[in-house]
Amino acid sequence: MSVITRAAIRAAAVAALERYIPGVPVHVGRAWPVYAPELSELLLLSLGDLDMRARGKSTAPAYLCSMPVTVRARVTVAPNPATPPGRSAHGEALEAAADEWGNALREALLGDPGFNPFVGEGSARIEMQVPQGPEASEQLIMDIAFSIRCEWIETYQPRLPDDLTTFNLRLDAIEPADLAGTYPSAPPFPDAADAPRESGPDGRAEAGFTHTFPND
Repeated sequence: MSVITRAAIRAAAVAALERYIPGVPVHVGRAWPVYAPELSELLLLSLGDLDMRARGKSTAPAYLCSMPVTVRARVTVAPNPATPPGRSAHGEALEAAADEWGNALREALLGDPGFNPFVGEGSARIEMQVPQGPEASEQLIMDIAFSIRCEWIETYQPRLPDDLTTFNLRLDAIEPADLAGTYPSAPPFPDAADAPRESGPDGRAEAGFTHTFPND
């Protein structure tokens, strides 16, 4: 079975962020810590739900797996109390900081050779939100979220039973066919069609062998 784990993707994302955005700790979780992080203080990394879609039936089932990875940053700018937010140089500074962080997150993940192999043909999105609450009244705040959908293939090979010691191989070929002969059934193979037949399989094994695995 070939499996790429959530832990491997998470570790690759953390390594990329620490490599290309040095000095900014990466917190892994679904929500910010108790305190409200400010500019250049903390990144929040989270992994979403895993989706698996079958890629056809076969003896070794394969699935196209996808999962979103999201990195969040929070930027803040102290407002000018005499000027409404969004209509001053402080508002422009907040937008500029948001653009800078959005680009930094995108470049860190998409350009990293350790994380890049997990990026498939899925979509990427940068989302910017202005939170509301008491903290927003004291400073201009914007949350930046960069989400990238990772994609990979998982293949599940059949497992052999631990107690398998011997197997029999039996070949009943289509040609040549015995038009008139009758042969006893060989479970679990189906019975041959009754004569007269125009083609095989006819219930007669043209070839076969038995193999016994060594004890060691």
